[in-house]
Amino acid sequence: MISRITLFTAAVALLGLVPGRVQAQGSPQYSTVSAGCLGDQACADARCTSCADVGCADGWLSPGLFGRQHHPNCCCPLCHPRHAWASFDALMWWGKGRTVPPLVTSGANGALPDATIAFGGGTVGGGMAPGARADFGFWFDECETLGMGAKVWGLHGDSEGSYLSSPDGSTVLARPFYNIVLDQEDSFLVSSPGLIAGGVTADTSSSVLSAEAYLRSSVLAGRGYNLDLVGGYHFLRLDDDLSVFSSSVSIDPAGAVAIGTLIDVLDEFGAKNEFHGGTVGLSGEIRHGKWTVSGLAKFSVGNMHQSLHINGSQVITAPSDVPAVWPGGILAQPTNMGSSYSRDVTAWIPEFSITAGYDVRNWLRLTAGYNFLWISNVALSGDQVDRVVNTTQFHGNPLIGEARPAAFDDFNNTEYWLHGLTLGLTILY
Repeated sequence: MISRITLFTAAVALLGLVPGRVQAQGSPQYSTVSAGCLGDQACADARCTSCADVGCADGWLSPGLFGRQHHPNCCCPLCHPRHAWASFDALMWWGKGRTVPPLVTSGANGALPDATIAFGGGTVGGGMAPGARADFGFWFDECETLGMGAKVWGLHGDSEGSYLSSPDGSTVLARPFYNIVLDQEDSFLVSSPGLIAGGVTADTSSSVLSAEAYLRSSVLAGRGYNLDLVGGYHFLRLDDDLSVFSSSVSIDPAGAVAIGTLIDVLDEFGAKNEFHGGTVGLSGEIRHGKWTVSGLAKFSVGNMHQSLHINGSQVITAPSDVPAVWPGGILAQPTNMGSSYSRDVTAWIPEFSITAGYDVRNWLRLTAGYNFLWISNVALSGDQVDRVVNTTQFHGNPLIGEARPAAFDDFNNTEYWLHGLTLGLTILY
């Protein structure tokens, strides 16, 4: 009887003649030492199902950030080692609603508290905002102990309210404010029966853009799991805009304003938040056959540069006359208009995500997940509105009395959060 040693020696020699089983020395991609795969039997479902045969026990530590290892050449990550990755996701996220003052009223004489608030006076927005995300990078070694990547994502959401009266102005529409001259609530009429007819549009919008450059280093890895330390640079920009535009025409033949005169009034508030900082966190993955579950928890801290732009105008066009333009709308007046408002504050951004994936090919993974992100010290446009107005400065007249709306001297901070679903794919090369 041929001995077991003789049979084993012959089998090893035969395997050395079969292409693709064990590569030549110096090309360890599929070697038993570096990849942890012993032929097709250990490579089911494109994952290493057994690493013990090459000296990798459960819970082995990779030669990663802290230099810890069980075997000098033991990495056993995949049967098909990955050199690079690229993921693309569609985002369906919801953001925090923004607080805005009463901007449009109807009924009574348009003045609060008797009038009905048609837009503002609480939270607006907060609906689903579509977006996209891309994440790509590469490993410096086939054991996946050190890699570099970059990630960028963005989304945009808005909320709009449009209100239009009948041609005879039978619907009362107004833009409310507090008149400091009269020391009471007042309104600018956009539509009123027999006097004026028109409409008003109030619009809020927000957009977020984020970009990161990071390193990832293996901390803990084993059969079917890995944990990486991630860290790098994080940029984020949050823009929040608020505008109110009304357009009316005089329909009163006996009024002080000639019939047919057009009156256009615009207020604009734009807030920008630009974050630059560092980020650190943990990224992990659990694998079972073709399924994976991955998670990310990280924390960014740095400087938030806040800036605010305020603009307003009134344009009155009489019949057969050139338009007359004055600075200042209703809530945006010469006393608070400008684009030089800015400051810097410290901010932090924690983020959490969990993602499930299914490998339809060795190189292609379909994914679905959930993300949550929280941003501190954010300036939103609606929080910066002063609705107290000194009407003596309307139509370019000189200011008499207190300067209101007041010149902007401080930002009203709030926090902002985003959360939602992701659907995408990952390419593993």
